[in-house]
Amino acid sequence: TLSLTDALPICTPSAATVSYQWKANGVNIAGATASTFTLTSTQLGTTITVTVTGTGNYSGSATSAATAAVS
Repeated sequence: TLSLTDALPICTPSAATVSYQWKANGVNIAGATASTFTLTSTQLGTTITVTVTGTGNYSGSATSAATAAVS
């Protein structure tokens, strides 16, 4: 299981709302929109990133650096 803090250390200001999108090789992983993501065999050989998008007191997005290829 990957967590947001593993991939992208971020603090959320009060009254801000964040959404998450995990990606494999830059492509959205369907349904992977929580702050944690459990790898499956589908991700073998891919690199993983997460994009966090904020609204409210913080707006904008940040994308983590890619992991090493999943093995």
